Amino acid sequence: MQRHRLKKMAYDHKTAHQSRMRAHIVLHAALGRSNARIARETGLHMDTVRTWRDT
Repeated sequence: MQRHRLKKMAYDHKTAHQSRMRAHIVLHAALGRSNARIARETGLHMDTVRTWRDT
């Protein structure tokens, strides 16, 4: 259920940009990807990924 909600947030253009990016990070993390890989694939800074993933 949460995965469905996160996917909707990640790809819905009405969702705020910050929320979309965080949803992408959570989905990548759920697949077991490292912070470095998530940063590379999303185009975000490593510190941003680390911060949002840890909360």
